[in-house]
Amino acid sequence: MIAPVYLGFGSLAYSKEYGERAKLIFDAAIKLEGCNYLSCKFHENFYYHPQWLIPFGKNYHNGLLTLLRFKQETFYPTDADNAILNIPRNTISPSRVKNIESAVLEKFPTCRYDNNRRVRSNENAAYGITIAEGYIEVRQAFEGKSKTAQPKVSDSKVKKTLEDRGYVSEKNWLGRKRLIDFGNTDSEIIEYVCTEIQELFKELEIYH
Repeated sequence: MIAPVYLGFGSLAYSKEYGERAKLIFDAAIKLEGCNYLSCKFHENFYYHPQWLIPFGKNYHNGLLTLLRFKQETFYPTDADNAILNIPRNTISPSRVKNIESAVLEKFPTCRYDNNRRVRSNENAAYGITIAEGYIEVRQAFEGKSKTAQPKVSDSKVKKTLEDRGYVSEKNWLGRKRLIDFGNTDSEIIEYVCTEIQELFKELEIYH
């Protein structure tokens, strides 16, 4: 490696399976001349993946803070509160939302369950993904609106994984994010949301 180096492990930085490997890479990078992280301690840094951070993360609280910290080289950037208050919030018409949702769900014909607005990696998956009302949402995988999810030990880990990807925990959802935040054009949103679902399948499949 040659400095500068940006490490975008995402939630893998703190996972049981990859955490130790990620730390080894960090320890090697931090020794490079000209490579400067906010902290020389692995667990004090942030590792947002640039695929999310650059095009979309700047429109979220955590993503914007990360960018400001990077630019100002400090954990406590100046004028952060005002910048967060001025985060742009785009809108999208209901007809476009329905077309995007349908196109995304059509990409996962064998993964759909319950009311066909939900997808899961397989029938034994502990967590499912819902595409509805202009959002991509994650919670425990079960069928029937009347059923109440029983808390799992892994719920907090899933929340952290989703938070690192720009999701917000609300109501019964461990994390939810607006579809419009994945791009500008319909085709761009569909492409990135489908990629997001595939990546979430991989990250969530360790929980049963």
